[in-house]
Amino acid sequence: MNSVSRVWRLVVVVSLVVAAGGVAGKVTAAPSTDPPPPYLVYLPVVRAPMQLPSTGFFGMNGSPLEGGSGPFQYAVDGELAYFPALRAKSFYWMNQAGADWYRNYGSDGIVYSWRFVEQSKDTYDWRGWDLLVQEAQSHGISLLASIGNSVPAWARPNSSTDWRDPPADLWSTPMESTSWYKYVYSFVQRYGGNVGANTMPGLSQPIKYWELWNEADVREGWPPCTQNCKPHEFTGSLQDYIRLRQVGYAAVKAADPTAVVVGPATAQYAGFTCPSQQFCSEWFNWIWSDFVNAGGMPTVDIVSFTHYFDDNKWDVPENLMDQILGQVDAARGGKPVWFTETGFNPPDTYQDGARSLVQSAVILWAQPWVQKYFWYDFHEGIFSTGYHRNLIGTVYGTAAKGVEPDPAFHPLYRVTELMSQILTGFDSNYHPAALNVGGAARAYHFSGGGRDVWVAWCRSTSGGCANINLDTGGRTTRVIGLYGQDLGTFSGGQLAVTPDPVYLTTNLNWNPNVVRITGRLHTADLSTYANGVVSATVQISGAASGTTQTDSDGNYVFSNLLEGSYHVSVPLCTTKPAGHDLTIHRQDDWGQTSFTVTVPNGGHC
Repeated sequence: MNSVSRVWRLVVVVSLVVAAGGVAGKVTAAPSTDPPPPYLVYLPVVRAPMQLPSTGFFGMNGSPLEGGSGPFQYAVDGELAYFPALRAKSFYWMNQAGADWYRNYGSDGIVYSWRFVEQSKDTYDWRGWDLLVQEAQSHGISLLASIGNSVPAWARPNSSTDWRDPPADLWSTPMESTSWYKYVYSFVQRYGGNVGANTMPGLSQPIKYWELWNEADVREGWPPCTQNCKPHEFTGSLQDYIRLRQVGYAAVKAADPTAVVVGPATAQYAGFTCPSQQFCSEWFNWIWSDFVNAGGMPTVDIVSFTHYFDDNKWDVPENLMDQILGQVDAARGGKPVWFTETGFNPPDTYQDGARSLVQSAVILWAQPWVQKYFWYDFHEGIFSTGYHRNLIGTVYGTAAKGVEPDPAFHPLYRVTELMSQILTGFDSNYHPAALNVGGAARAYHFSGGGRDVWVAWCRSTSGGCANINLDTGGRTTRVIGLYGQDLGTFSGGQLAVTPDPVYLTTNLNWNPNVVRITGRLHTADLSTYANGVVSATVQISGAASGTTQTDSDGNYVFSNLLEGSYHVSVPLCTTKPAGHDLTIHRQDDWGQTSFTVTVPNGGHC
């Protein structure tokens, strides 16, 4: 992620840990021509039935919170890659929001990149990826796996200290002998689903979609640099990058002929042209036509890239969204497209982002050649208002110990969840019809499974615009606001629209009570993450009354609540605070209505 995004063969022997200090999850590669060492014991592995990836349209990106640059260790600093309970909770809430695809954050400082997985030649540390894959399949999340993104020190040329440098043996022949080929082949062997001795134990939802490198085209064009800026993700030439892709593509297909390579994951959209020489000198190593002319397209099965349209003005007529989509369509070479990263930038509010998310998702969904849409991003540090675009946030660093997982939620989460609920049943194989309602507004029609949904909005940043004429075929629809408001019924004719999209659905049953109260109960022992108070009773009173129980980590949730004022308490135990008094609205942040609990000896709450 960066600011310019706006505009082989191997046998992998899984070690049975028999020596002190051994680490489960590390594997060592040996040439396949070697006989197995006589001391190895091969144990039968029970494999779960393999599941196909989701056909859903909507996905999420990871974030820098995936994990830092230190050695892998569990439960450190509240980061997702290191903290199984936090990862599980994060994927749970992502599933609840209806986003069933996840692209791990593609950057050098993350434990999922090459220099962390293979820190020593032919020795692979799969622990971070195993955790990610296990939790994803446990929560019904399909992965777009971004696996390169940095070169380990041992593989770089001339003792280079720059992880961006191409591997020293990149141009060696045969390509199957290169370090990059061996790494990619071993990776796809483990997680690709072609069951063998090297497959991850317990793999039931294999990875079928692979990204080799993230944003190899981009330079660090932020101040103070103004021209010939430093490459941000890859220092090699365009020819080096094409070779990297050719070798990686061959390795993926050799390990799993059914796998799909998604790329080139550029920071520029397909068909992008330079507005000026200085701009491209500042921001790009090469442009899209260079990639195509150098022979890059045969290394991708699905075209992917990053694009951020523009703050909260994504669909104003002068923002050229339609022109950009026309350029992408002309430049994609007849291949499907995945928008693998988009989002919004401050000074926009999260409410502005909510509007833009629905608008952009529906517009892209309507393009018959667009298959996936990934928002940046899902899970960040708590209320990170200065830069990122997260749906949920948690405390991280040393402050997370004993407190997390206890997410806070932004309005963007609610809007994502509501969009997924209302458009459930429509997947990436379906594309809504764009309706002609005049240039000042947009409307789209989803139809199938005995259900119809229209989505409409005004193409401005504020206020309303002239009414649009919408024909529902005489059917009565329920009109639902961006935040789940029940706006009454509509049976066709003149419809007033604003920049906030509305849904009109023939499913007339709608519960507009969409707000939640969530939190975590934990003991005062902040020296451990495992301090959640389990099966405790939490009570609310006020606009609605009720009780619920905490889960295995101490989290609780009250859902489908009326807007209004509430008192939250833990009636059977002493807590700090004694209670929470809060007023909740559908467009507000929520979460972390939490308690430190004193549990009686031998007792429970």
